[in-house]
Amino acid sequence: MYLNIERISVDHDARALVLTDSERPIFSWAVQGDKDGGYQRSYRVVVSYARGVVWDSGEIQTKKQSAVYGGAPLVSGEKYTVTVTVTDDRGVKSQPESASFCYLEQRRWIAKHITARGGADDAAQYFFRGFSLEEKPLRATLYASGIGYQYVTVNGEDIEKSFLDPAVSAYDKRCYYTATDVTEALRLGGNRICAVVGNGWRCVNGFFGKLPRNERGVPDFFGKSCLIAELELVYGDRVEIIPTDQSWLAGYGAVTYSHLFHGETYDAGAAIPCWDTDEYSGEGLSSAECLDGGDLGKLVPQTHPPVNERKRLSAQNIYRQGEDSYILDFGENIAGVGCLKIPEHIGAGTKIVIEYDEELFEGDLGKETLRGARATDTYIAGEENLCEWIPRFCYHGFRYAKISGLGKRPDADTLTAIAFCNDIKSSSFFKCGSALVNQLHENIVRTEMCNLHHLATDCPQRGERQGWMNDATVRFEEMPYNFNVNRLFKKISDDIFDEQDKESGAITCTAPYVWGSRPADPVCSSYLIMGLENLLHFGDASTVGKHYESYKKWNECISSLVNAEGIVEYSKYGDWASPEDFCVGGFDGVRSAVTDPYLMSTGYHYYNYILLARFAELLGKNEERKSHLERAEAVRAAFLKKWFKRESGCVGSGSQGAQAFALWLGILPSECEQRAARRMLEAVERVGYRITTGNLTTKYLLDMLAKFGYEDAAWKLLTREEYPSWGYMIQHGATTVWERFEQKRGSNMNSHNHPMYGAVDYWLYAYLLGIKPRENGFERFEVAPVFPSGLHYAEGRVETVYGNIYVCWRREFGHLYVTVDVPFGTSATLKLFGEKRELLSGVHHI
Repeated sequence: MYLNIERISVDHDARALVLTDSERPIFSWAVQGDKDGGYQRSYRVVVSYARGVVWDSGEIQTKKQSAVYGGAPLVSGEKYTVTVTVTDDRGVKSQPESASFCYLEQRRWIAKHITARGGADDAAQYFFRGFSLEEKPLRATLYASGIGYQYVTVNGEDIEKSFLDPAVSAYDKRCYYTATDVTEALRLGGNRICAVVGNGWRCVNGFFGKLPRNERGVPDFFGKSCLIAELELVYGDRVEIIPTDQSWLAGYGAVTYSHLFHGETYDAGAAIPCWDTDEYSGEGLSSAECLDGGDLGKLVPQTHPPVNERKRLSAQNIYRQGEDSYILDFGENIAGVGCLKIPEHIGAGTKIVIEYDEELFEGDLGKETLRGARATDTYIAGEENLCEWIPRFCYHGFRYAKISGLGKRPDADTLTAIAFCNDIKSSSFFKCGSALVNQLHENIVRTEMCNLHHLATDCPQRGERQGWMNDATVRFEEMPYNFNVNRLFKKISDDIFDEQDKESGAITCTAPYVWGSRPADPVCSSYLIMGLENLLHFGDASTVGKHYESYKKWNECISSLVNAEGIVEYSKYGDWASPEDFCVGGFDGVRSAVTDPYLMSTGYHYYNYILLARFAELLGKNEERKSHLERAEAVRAAFLKKWFKRESGCVGSGSQGAQAFALWLGILPSECEQRAARRMLEAVERVGYRITTGNLTTKYLLDMLAKFGYEDAAWKLLTREEYPSWGYMIQHGATTVWERFEQKRGSNMNSHNHPMYGAVDYWLYAYLLGIKPRENGFERFEVAPVFPSGLHYAEGRVETVYGNIYVCWRREFGHLYVTVDVPFGTSATLKLFGEKRELLSGVHHI
């Protein structure tokens, strides 16, 4: 007999060291056992640190595999160990397992924001502080916020080992700071802190002024980059702080150009001699200038997963493009930077230029999809040079790089591509018997990873990279199946909250607010959906609890846009960017010509009320729940009166999108749903099994076809290879998902790395495998797969807080075989051909 604790999460995060700003963190654990139907009878949680135990829960009799910290107040910056032991229903006790976390309170800063005097606005700033230690501290933590992006070393050690820190935010309202244990990096005697701060999102000089802007012009959070930091040294009887102030030195060095979109220039000839070595003591720098920080918001700890290196790729093909210029093909679209190996004996002043792009045209970089972003990094050789150079203050979306000025043909080691994204990986996977669909799934996951850099962006290559909330409404349903997005969703929710107008309740199209409108398009239910998904996938109600009042204000804002008929008469995007022959007007002709945008706005207004009612019930606000449902019913009546024809089942124009959206909302009378679903199928058949839907209703179309028994039609749409389709993209060599279904040229809507149409990946997990949560955190879930006639096999795994759910089905030897692995402590309802089976934990073969 065995019982093992497989994974411990702190505030729904299972990384090696979790940072949390919660005074009462939640501990949860996944368990493996050898007994079918096994469940937890009791647990014991012990939390300790260097000075002893701070909480012992004792033996708690419960099936619930989580606990809320209930001990003495946690000390900020201290590393804690949580140890869990569980006993199952047989009395078998597990071995204790442990995880580590660090609590970060809202810090009371004595440090000042500092900046370098003079210099070019586009250059990175260099900061230095030397200090001496007569005794090693028990614990040393460096708190740092370099706005825009920082690269910090202590005694030459890259202490953060991540990219693009701190996280981008609306800097006028909130600035993140990193917290890094540097105890082991310190030594007796002389020590040094070296920091370089690039512009990042804080200063994108000369860029947004040339592009369409929101009504307020350049965002309020743009400004001059700066640094605030504190090194906290904890001894047995005292705490010492080394803060940023005028005693720090500042100036300019080798990074002479730093631009988020255009790239970075490293001039070895301008490098500070002996920078970041034991010989350096501040030469070439002068006293830093202190700022009042009045244009910056509150400082908060960055607790969500950082942007980490995901993988490195060598060029799969190299060919000469022109005199001393070569094209390198890395085989797939990624987001990241290049690592340049500097040639030996390179002459001073030699300029190596690296240009990046996601596509080629006539043997050279296409550049058109970059939309103004130069995406160029430059290394200028000096008398002394680096061995290798990795840009730190920008990133690019690319498959191809053109390298010029090398003076020879590059080899596979000359330039290595580094792909990075937020560290939100999970063990989830999907596979099936269709090579096309497997490639599509791989492309979707890759596209998501290319667009997760503290924001859920629209694209990584062009001069935009915004957190668009309209795309996210469907995208945020897909993401939790592939990634642990719990804490990233919390961060993005805070971004929306920061930009919400506190009087009108209006949120913005993008958060932080750079482009778009306030109020956002009512299709931006993504704000509420993040709370729902954190609840469903992770059992985490804190997002809902924190933002519930703001959710209400957003929907009240939408209410203010309702006309006398009860219709929300406001739309900016609606069902955006369907195939071009079903679009009309607008930027690049991307508004739906067949699905009324006011129908979309009104439908989401209804859906918000339904979610608010669910959230109110969760929070014990029963009167508010009743009010939300009453208001939802009023919106529903207006929607049906305006757009629904009961006899025919037609919604609005009868388009694929209108029919699917209404069915997904559950807004139609139940007795009319099958009729409406038939009209949806007819809309698909009428155009020869091609989609006419946009960024939102394409997902709903496949979902609703499967839900109402037309999975063969959904499969036919999914596996189509003629335009417009995902297969059409793959037929043209796509390794990530395109923004449009067309193979287009030009600088408008033509990104080849755009996740909004990747929301269809939800269908693979939730319908083809049939895995859906039915209780918060997957404590109970449903397995109701569909079986398209053209597919013989599908399998996949979904990581949950309770453990991994695995489903596999195969058609073999005249039978259908289904395998379901139900995690310890959970149960599932298996639905097959109209029959239900209740499954307890364990592996089931049907």
